[in-house]
Amino acid sequence: MKFLLIALLVLGGVVGLALVVQEDPGYALFSWGEWTVESSLSLLLVATILAFIALYFLIRLLVGSWHVPGRMAHWRQQQRARKARRSTQDGLLALAEGNWKRAEQFLIRNVADSEIPLINYLGAARAAQKQGADERRDNYLSQAHQSMPEAELAVGLTQAEVQLSHGQTEHALATLMHLRSIAPRHGYVLNLLRRLYQQLGSWKDLLELLPELRRQKVLEPEAAEMLERRALAELLRRPGQNAPSLRESWERVPRGQRNGELLQLYVEGLLRVGEHQEAEKLLRDSIRQSWNPELVRLYGLVQSDDPGRQLTSAESWLAGHDRHPDLLLSLGRIAVRADLWGKARAYLEASLGVEPRAETYCELGHLLARLGDEQKSGECFQKGLEQATGGICATSIKRGNLPATPNPTQTTG
Repeated sequence: MKFLLIALLVLGGVVGLALVVQEDPGYALFSWGEWTVESSLSLLLVATILAFIALYFLIRLLVGSWHVPGRMAHWRQQQRARKARRSTQDGLLALAEGNWKRAEQFLIRNVADSEIPLINYLGAARAAQKQGADERRDNYLSQAHQSMPEAELAVGLTQAEVQLSHGQTEHALATLMHLRSIAPRHGYVLNLLRRLYQQLGSWKDLLELLPELRRQKVLEPEAAEMLERRALAELLRRPGQNAPSLRESWERVPRGQRNGELLQLYVEGLLRVGEHQEAEKLLRDSIRQSWNPELVRLYGLVQSDDPGRQLTSAESWLAGHDRHPDLLLSLGRIAVRADLWGKARAYLEASLGVEPRAETYCELGHLLARLGDEQKSGECFQKGLEQATGGICATSIKRGNLPATPNPTQTTG
């Protein structure tokens, strides 16, 4: 458009000049020493215009020739950048398709000419990780950080992800702790830490992380609550705890959650470490507030210092629950420890009448052995084993392979 406008102006000027010259061509004389040049003014103007045009294009040609090397270098750079973009595109496509070797080859092929080499190195690190090439992976991650030091978070997240997927939990933990120090509220960093703590079974650390997970809304409220209950449960069922560490775990449980499964796990822990008196009081108070068959069953396993008082407390629950097998079983167990053989037998037989169970048959078998009724004791053990195995071992028992008769002096629990 610009060229057309200039051409029209030039054409208009030429036409105007021709009209002027037609009226009066003019006269021009040049003298230099012995030389004299005469010409019409119109011819002089035409010659001047042509000389100007020729000089203009000559200058442009010289200037263009001067810039040729730079333009060639720029053209070559554009070609390399185009190839680098193509390699990056093919590499990322191969990475998405799961072709790890091809992805790594394309991503590093023209990385020196890539506009954003960070993307190439991070993708190549993932591809190398999938091939089990730890050394190449770490090298790519190092080059990624060098190519863009301000992208430390992105590089660190990629490093943590590949370490987690490769089972390098200690390295991943160190990486994530460093990332958290530079980005303490970053949601993805917190989520990766959550995954790692769950994988390591580091439930105490997970509980300490949960408030931040909630503040940053990394988890939905329901998911956070479920995760908290699981972490608390895992702490309570942790093997090898002594009484102080068990109570420390229980103190972490919010008041509103000290019921149901968590209370059951704590009581089981108390029984394991021999804290029967604390377990008995905790169960008694909890059952009075809310009936829970599983807690009632555990109450029968508590070896109180005063089994008579314990039996009285348990018998008070018969009102409204006199046909509950767990309560009847617990009453039978407590009566055994209180040396009330007749009452114990009645409760155990009543429990079996409601729901036959292997553990109830076992308790009754031990009791009958104490009472000297070997035949009925053996029958109870047989029925208990049949109940436990679905009758699989009934034949072997009937052929005479009865379990050893328990020592009558042993106290059942």
